[in-house]
Formats: sequence, C-alpha cells, structure tokens
Amino acid sequence: GTMPMANDPATRYSTTRDGRLANTDNVYVVDASTFPTIPSKNLSMTTMANAARISDGVAAAIRKGAA
Repeated sequence: GTMPMANDPATRYSTTRDGRLANTDNVYVVDASTFPTIPSKNLSMTTMANAARISDGVAAAIRKGAA
C-alpha cells in the first residue's frame, strides 16, 4: 500500500492503527492503501470493514471532544 499501517508512526507516509495519517491531526485514510500488502483476491469487503472500524473510532473521538 502507499500509506500502510505501521507500528512506528514516525514512518513517513504511513498511518497509525486507527487510520490517522502519521504526524498529522484529524487526517484519516480509510481506503485499501493502508494495507501493507495487497493480495491477489478482492479486498472490497475487507476495505469496507476497515473503513467502518476507523470511522467508528473517529466518531467516538468526536463525541468525547478529542477530535
């Protein structure tokens, strides 16, 4: 992926586990570019599930006033 999830958020052009673009505030990536590798199979459902997971986290942060 072009913006893979990484354990080290200091890595340039990567995202954290919650989808946040590393070293930024309030920028989230929710498409398939967050996957470190792309298998040969269709990723539509996996991408949608990951986007829903990230959006749930963003919504919770907004409700708490953290975003």
